[in-house]
Amino acid sequence: MKYSLISFDMDGTLLDSHKRILPGSTEAIAKAAAAGKTVVLSTGRSLAEIRDYSDALSGIRYMIGASGAYIYDAAKDKMLHENTIAADTAREMFLRTSSDDVMIQLIVRETYMQRDKISRIADYGMGAFQATYEKVATACDDLMTFYTASPFPVYKFNFYCRDLADRDRFRALLSDLPITMVYTEQTALECSPLHTSKGKALITLCDMLDIPVEETISVGDGGNDIDQMKVCGLPIAMGNAWDEVKNIAAVTVADNDHGGCAEAIYKYLL
Repeated sequence: MKYSLISFDMDGTLLDSHKRILPGSTEAIAKAAAAGKTVVLSTGRSLAEIRDYSDALSGIRYMIGASGAYIYDAAKDKMLHENTIAADTAREMFLRTSSDDVMIQLIVRETYMQRDKISRIADYGMGAFQATYEKVATACDDLMTFYTASPFPVYKFNFYCRDLADRDRFRALLSDLPITMVYTEQTALECSPLHTSKGKALITLCDMLDIPVEETISVGDGGNDIDQMKVCGLPIAMGNAWDEVKNIAAVTVADNDHGGCAEAIYKYLL
């Protein structure tokens, strides 16, 4: 099979353990673009969290963000597709969780978080992201007060919990709402608009670009990558991927610290 498009997750995939893009990955992406291939970023992040990597991502035009809630054209600085959680649903999510000790990340184009939770981010299993959020997050003294004062549609909620039991409890607490929920990171619950996923966004982007989805490769490591890997032509797991991801992948490459993304490009795309 000849593949035309490759999609990379960011955290745990294109980013190494220190949240850097390896030079070898940047070089491989540039070679793929020069060969006429389409390289896509497919991440759970907001645009604000991607901007710091703009130089290293110069070979990537299309970005699936917030785990499929938006598709962004970097060349035109234009949103091509958007799904959102309605403001009344988002407000209800805050009200149901307001009494719990949880770190909430609210994602639109920017990312909103509560200031005192960022300083204690390691308590919620997200210590590796502290420098990122300190730099790019819009910090609020009280996130729920900020949001409920003037609610607006959002791309995604991330609930970072203290342990797996709390995560399961949150999922049950929100289960009747019109949202899609996926487990990510160590103890995180990702809440997206109903019927939204990276896989559905990939199909939408392929329709826009007139690329058969069978000619696509998806490279990932975690729970929110599974749906995309199920619909693409060639699912590739990183060496550091969850077992659930490896179980559905056709092949596994090296981990995110040892050139797995470049390996995927050279061996399977080029």
